[in-house]
Amino acid sequence: MMKDCQAFRVTLLLAYLVLVTRGKDVSATEIWMEGGDVVDCVDVNLQPAFNHPLLKDHKIQMEPSSFPNGLNITSPFLHDVFEAHPPIVECPRGTVPILRNSRMEHIAGQLYINGVISKDNQQEVAGIKYYGDVYGARAIINVYEPKVKKSSKDLSATSIQIDNFGPNGLDSIVVGYSVAPNLAGDSSARFHVSWGEEGGQSKSCYDHTCPGFVQVNHNFVLGGRLQPVSVYNGKQYVITVLIYKDLMTKNWWVTYGEDNTPIG
Repeated sequence: MMKDCQAFRVTLLLAYLVLVTRGKDVSATEIWMEGGDVVDCVDVNLQPAFNHPLLKDHKIQMEPSSFPNGLNITSPFLHDVFEAHPPIVECPRGTVPILRNSRMEHIAGQLYINGVISKDNQQEVAGIKYYGDVYGARAIINVYEPKVKKSSKDLSATSIQIDNFGPNGLDSIVVGYSVAPNLAGDSSARFHVSWGEEGGQSKSCYDHTCPGFVQVNHNFVLGGRLQPVSVYNGKQYVITVLIYKDLMTKNWWVTYGEDNTPIG
């Protein structure tokens, strides 16, 4: 969940290269997931988001006041397509799961299709942009695990992104998945929410790696593995994500799946 702003651009981002690191987070109940991931169940009011100065006195909205009506669109490309299982744990209500990853000590990358990344990095991008007043966007994204060099800083990712060109520059929220062995420690496809503010020059973040995104879902693990993944000429697995503005509270929400499960 993000605070109010007027979205101006929506982008379906198909691929990019970026360097990311991670900051510290708060520990609580510990859960071990399949594959070796470790999750801490942290009090929802103590999650890293509230270290952001603009969220100091923020009152958590635990669920959206409404959902978009949506569109019933039939596509021949969705025939025999299955939904990938999201990263889920059983944290107690009133807490949120936060992935523990010692390889990501500090965020330093950007996820913007317009090329705002470190001068030392390169990116190859394919995408679709829409300009106008945007109050939400939904994407069905095919999940693959392309081969990425473990010894490099390479990252392969697919996502949907909404931008706002405000007085402080470009603000963005991005939802999708990435394969980044150097950052995650493995070659798994991992679900991420990221955002940037004040032009995206140095304040772009993944998940709970720095203050900003308020999670309310006590099961969904940001940064967790998506399974199964698609196989070329075989079964195809997708994730369905929605970013939209709650017209009553003016907060921006991220949901997952066909049933629009709120994440935050």
